[in-house]
Amino acid sequence: MKEFFDAFWIPGRVPGGGADQGLWHDSIMTTENAASKPEPEPFEKLHKDGSPWARGFMLEGEMQGDWEWFRVDGTRMRSGAMDRGRQVGIWITYDKSGVPYKETDMGR
Repeated sequence: MKEFFDAFWIPGRVPGGGADQGLWHDSIMTTENAASKPEPEPFEKLHKDGSPWARGFMLEGEMQGDWEWFRVDGTRMRSGAMDRGRQVGIWITYDKSGVPYKETDMGR
């Protein structure tokens, strides 16, 4: 898909003569500066004994991407995906030995 769009985009400058470079197509400008988009940051919360309790990613203060929750003994308890703090997709619940026993579809 990128190759298709690359064929139609031409280099241009941001209106007003700014230093930021961008690409123009039918008067729409997009920058290629990845630093301007926030990236999810790794997050981990620990039990009192220091073992992992939850592990995932945060984006602008909300849970984002794949998440896992663990019991104190280290076995996985639940896993699934978050989209800006909302559960999405298939969530798996694990029994006390860490074996999947239930799947729940949270939708999109």
